[in-house]
Amino acid sequence: MNKLLVALCLPLMVFANHMVPVADAPVKGTISIVTIDGSMITMTDGTMYQVAPTDMEISSGWIGYAADVTITESNDPNYPLTLTNTSTKTSVNAKMMESGSAEASDSYDKDDSGDGED
Repeated sequence: MNKLLVALCLPLMVFANHMVPVADAPVKGTISIVTIDGSMITMTDGTMYQVAPTDMEISSGWIGYAADVTITESNDPNYPLTLTNTSTKTSVNAKMMESGSAEASDSYDKDDSGDGED
């Protein structure tokens, strides 16, 4: 039984209580929030991803989708993960953010309403 559990866990690596892909083993998740500009994606489990600036236009189109995504490794060392929206069949490169990081907090603290009030 223990060998079976170890074999099932090998394709995944635990990072800050969240699973990230290792090698060719994709991880699945569900989008909870996408910022208006597409720069940050939060999953239903609380995992946050910063999207590569070149891909923000794609992820900004994911607003309104409570879509499932698959997460795999990318070839970009700065944004080492690829999030693929299974509904739209589009992908973005991203990096996982520490939930308490300044970058993560700054992205969600911005006033996106456009009315100029904080």
